[in-house]
Amino acid sequence: MPYDTTQVGTSRSPESIKKILIKAGATRLMFDESLDSKNPEIFVRFMYQNLPVCFAVNVEKQIKILREKHPYKYEGEKIGEAFQQALKSAYRFIFYKLKTIFEGIELGYDNFKEVFLANFEQVLPNGDRIRIGEIIAPALTSQNSLLKNLRDLPALEDKRKS
Repeated sequence: MPYDTTQVGTSRSPESIKKILIKAGATRLMFDESLDSKNPEIFVRFMYQNLPVCFAVNVEKQIKILREKHPYKYEGEKIGEAFQQALKSAYRFIFYKLKTIFEGIELGYDNFKEVFLANFEQVLPNGDRIRIGEIIAPALTSQNSLLKNLRDLPALEDKRKS
């Protein structure tokens, strides 16, 4: 894990992320940490080109990797240190991922909507949030074809006409 030894603190990385997003033209930035002991996650939410985007990183997976890679450093009562290092690691991952994506968009290598599609977020009627990738991924692996399920979308109809 390339970020497991980062010394960049959990307050500096969000500031770096914020600078990248402001430079790119994003609005309505929010950092959210779900520190549920069973499934801790970090969320970075922002609006870009009037579309809601959400990056999520599962911190529990990072803790597991840290403890496997450094079993003596994070054993027993030192799990709290592993958690803090996992938070640092997760924020650095998000920083470098967004930096790379926006550089690709700026240079014309990538298209914003295609790169961020899985991370577009929708608020459900009950107030829960879901990312588009969480909807599409199961459809891709099910017996029903994703295109069969989406065949009536206007965008697909336009593609068939051209």
